[in-house]
Amino acid sequence: MGMHFFEGQKNNVVALMSELTDGAMGSSTNDGPDGSDMFKRSRVRFLNRHGLNAAHMVMGGFAHGSNAAIVERAKYNGRVPDTDVLVTSEQQTILAGVSADCFIVLAYFPGLFNTKLPGKSVVGLAHAGWKGIVGGVVPELVHAMRSQGAFARDMMISVTPGVRDCCFVVKDDENGIRNFSGYTNFCRRDERGRYHVNLPGILRRQLLDHGLDQGNIHISEDCTACDKAKGKYFSWRRDGRPGGYQMLSLISLRG
Repeated sequence: MGMHFFEGQKNNVVALMSELTDGAMGSSTNDGPDGSDMFKRSRVRFLNRHGLNAAHMVMGGFAHGSNAAIVERAKYNGRVPDTDVLVTSEQQTILAGVSADCFIVLAYFPGLFNTKLPGKSVVGLAHAGWKGIVGGVVPELVHAMRSQGAFARDMMISVTPGVRDCCFVVKDDENGIRNFSGYTNFCRRDERGRYHVNLPGILRRQLLDHGLDQGNIHISEDCTACDKAKGKYFSWRRDGRPGGYQMLSLISLRG
């Protein structure tokens, strides 16, 4: 099971997201409830199923911010703490992170176009919850990719399922609609006075504003929080389950 991305580039890059039937994936600091390794075993099974080596995985310790890291697998013990953007040009290094309503932005840049590091392809992953989206996680992803020789116009982007405007409803307070004053075109008010925010629309706008080509941006239309997605995706907003009941997203350059 699991969703595949960049299918047209599958000989060069593997990019996946697990689904509910693949099991709960925990987090970079949560291998399982009550001292078990249930979540870790789910991660290993998922990677093995797709021919990937779990020992090559580096997970982001997501903090709903915009800190970025250029990942060299030998420098990290499987985790980059307090970091929401991971980028690498290493083959077979697996960048990974978990989500349950937040979006994961997956980026790929073919080495054919790399003049800074000739022949080197680059991949990246960004954790884009609403705080990261308004806090600059997309510009940080693009900047980190550029630092490795990527050009924005040739980057390919796939965005995983996340909570869409049908279910992302906020109030008029400091934790709500006031955070989106720069994106009023992506907000609407319903008959009950609640505000719906189109987070994927904001993501697309930010990517375009930073030089990406419209044709290279692909955003899933699935909403993780809708009732109809209950058997497919974990959702913190819909189910309110404790930490760990999340999907794993990953991207890696093939060797």
